[in-house]
Amino acid sequence: MRRLARLARPMAALPAACCAVPLPRTFCEAKKEQSLDQFLKSDKAQKWIELNSDKSQSCLVNTDTIDWIQTAAGGVRRKMIERLGGEVARATTVVSFEPNASFPSHRHEGGEEFIVLEGDWFDDWATQPSYTYVRNYIGSRHTPRIGPKGCTILVKLCQMSTEQTEPDHSQWDISSSNPSWRRSPNGRRELRVYESPFEEVHFERWEPHQTGQVEVDGAGEEVFVVEGSFVDELGEHRRWSWCRTAEARRLTRRAGPEGCLLYIKSRHLKSPEAQSRMKMLTKLQEEAVAVDFDDPYLQLDFPAASALPPPCISVIEAAFGYTSDRILYEGLDFGVDCDSRVAIVGPNGAGKSTFLKLLDGSLEPTKGFVRLSSYMDCTNAAMQHT
Repeated sequence: MRRLARLARPMAALPAACCAVPLPRTFCEAKKEQSLDQFLKSDKAQKWIELNSDKSQSCLVNTDTIDWIQTAAGGVRRKMIERLGGEVARATTVVSFEPNASFPSHRHEGGEEFIVLEGDWFDDWATQPSYTYVRNYIGSRHTPRIGPKGCTILVKLCQMSTEQTEPDHSQWDISSSNPSWRRSPNGRRELRVYESPFEEVHFERWEPHQTGQVEVDGAGEEVFVVEGSFVDELGEHRRWSWCRTAEARRLTRRAGPEGCLLYIKSRHLKSPEAQSRMKMLTKLQEEAVAVDFDDPYLQLDFPAASALPPPCISVIEAAFGYTSDRILYEGLDFGVDCDSRVAIVGPNGAGKSTFLKLLDGSLEPTKGFVRLSSYMDCTNAAMQHT
């Protein structure tokens, strides 16, 4: 299918010596959860942790199998889920804070995203009670303190992009009392909170024992169980579990007897991130071996380019017109990516408005198909110039 695809931004050139370094090893397999304590006590863990860090691998982590680990900051425990780096790292972590703790002001070099699971979180921006979703953009600062009941959060660090600016601070109420929850066509309740060309974040609430199919595209998906449980082909997802589905596939999920509330991030696994790329380049430079580029037998192997995610609008061998016997165009076969900007230009009577109706679903093609992503809503607005 021909695609109206966005152009990839060029990546800064790597130092020559980096080309011969293999990708870092990862500890992604769920079966290695039990050996996490031994790993964290090793010399390697003190310097550089690579835990579930390969974004091309699917995995499931039930945090109830992981022991809490005390941090250097007093009154703070954490369960590491995903980590790449040293003390400051690209990370996904469940963190527990003792009551009335306070911390110095700090800056978010790679951005911070968290869900308040229990208790209350306070900072310069606002009070964030339990069931609050927060995004603090790259370069933002705050001075956190904890309420009298303590606080537990799921936090994701250094996973935002400098190529998509955001407000320094945004937060959403994800409790069931929020009137923005909507019933989706698949029967689940959804709350959409954030979307950009690089990622999409929403929450889903499933009824007890509710079953449904989920389509994951090639750009991947992460799911964290805020409450309840469910099962699918990856296994049993208990409360506060996290999973990554790295490849395009169809999953059948069934909620547990209490239903479930899910945090879902998608379209992000192949997107640029502010800090993880910088840290990876630094790590590669530190571990790089010398390469003799004058060697006539030297061969450099580069990975294949990543495939584009599915288009948000797909037009497949379509034909349309004013009526079935007044066809304007036929044989239309193309796709439109989510961050594309497309101009439809032509004289009066060329069918521009009719074509827009075809794309927004208000006009059915006489032949072929027009498919819109399930994550997309279309509307049509007109402006008159005099």
